[in-house]
Amino acid sequence: MVKSKNYTFSTLFSSSLTEYKQNYKQFAKFIFITVGIVLFLTAIWQFYFVLTDESAKIIIENPSLIAQGNVPSPTWAFGGFILALASIVLTIFMQAGFIRTVVSEKKFANKTMIANAKKHFGKYLGFFIVFMIFMMLLILALIIPAIIFGVFWIFASFIFLEDKGKKGIINSLKKSFQIVKNNWWKTLGYILLLMLIYLVFNFLLRLIFTPFFLAIASIFQTSNIAIGLNYFLSTLNQLIATIIATPFSILFFKNFYMARKEELGIK
Repeated sequence: MVKSKNYTFSTLFSSSLTEYKQNYKQFAKFIFITVGIVLFLTAIWQFYFVLTDESAKIIIENPSLIAQGNVPSPTWAFGGFILALASIVLTIFMQAGFIRTVVSEKKFANKTMIANAKKHFGKYLGFFIVFMIFMMLLILALIIPAIIFGVFWIFASFIFLEDKGKKGIINSLKKSFQIVKNNWWKTLGYILLLMLIYLVFNFLLRLIFTPFFLAIASIFQTSNIAIGLNYFLSTLNQLIATIIATPFSILFFKNFYMARKEELGIK
């Protein structure tokens, strides 16, 4: 735990990294059995249609065509929609399990995260929907208000799940506002620094995968098999990034939240 009197981005980052190293196997298991399986099912689905439908190859290479109503077949579109919906739902399920566990437990066992996800998914889904509606309304108004309140509400999900949703969504947003108030610029700075680190990490991860993409291009040229294999590699890249970035960012903002609570004398 980071002491409130001397916490900095560096101490929060170091503390979060230590917690991640101690629990990365549990995090990896939890992510794989939730969003990981859906990611690979999506890759298999896309690969199948790339091999059996020439128009699918064109769509996957140019996703903007979907917005124009161009889809290989109703089956492909329906299957893709179901898998995308499942991915969103399971991501929210995963977040509920992660956040509730890290704010209430000292050890982050896989079975504990699953149990917390099952127990709090319904309430957290409601929180997520309301939060996204508020953010969309702010974005429609102007992007600046969305950024301002997005920073003020950065701890709202932790507050909501720490209290098991008993105080409600609006009170969680209000409490987050109070915690960030008088510390808004510092909070924004920490968010931007973490985003920058993630971009560098993602860039390096892509560099690691680049030789494999080049090897596939060299062997299979621009065939449907090459596109399908590249999709699988991209999925693996995405899964690795999720296994590292998602739990780490949640741990970071959990530690930031706890440090601010201690600093303000909030129990």
